[in-house]
Amino acid sequence: MAERHEALLTGAGVVTPSGGPAQERAEQVVLSRSEFDAAVRDALRALWWPSQLARNPLSRTPRVAEHGQSLHDALLHAIDTLRDERGGEKRHQVVMTTYSEAAPTQEAAARRLGMSFSTYRRHLTIAVKHISDVMWGHELNGPPFLSADRDRNRNRSV
Repeated sequence: MAERHEALLTGAGVVTPSGGPAQERAEQVVLSRSEFDAAVRDALRALWWPSQLARNPLSRTPRVAEHGQSLHDALLHAIDTLRDERGGEKRHQVVMTTYSEAAPTQEAAARRLGMSFSTYRRHLTIAVKHISDVMWGHELNGPPFLSADRDRNRNRSV
């Protein structure tokens, strides 16, 4: 565990768990922070495209791989945490409009939200950084991304 934590802090590499069935020994990817941030941005763009998400290196990071969670669910959990921040509801709307509703351009997303483009970009930049920070924190030392709270909230809305 300490080796994996150190690898995460120092740079990229591939970690293959020892022991267990062959299926459990699939390669896990350890990314540097800059690679991790880039992978989060790519994953957000592919949020509703399962085949693209499956190719994203985040789907093979230790935290996602060890807990059998989908990258899609991990991203949705991280997006949901925006609501807990000051100004987070607006940022949540920006992220969901940009990546869920697939606005054809960022300018179109800003118009749809009734924001100037510069305000929209500011909210999007802060939101993506927050999402990446949440996922990075979980990757280093957190519990699985999908918490029981998200399951309860999902069941309430159904």
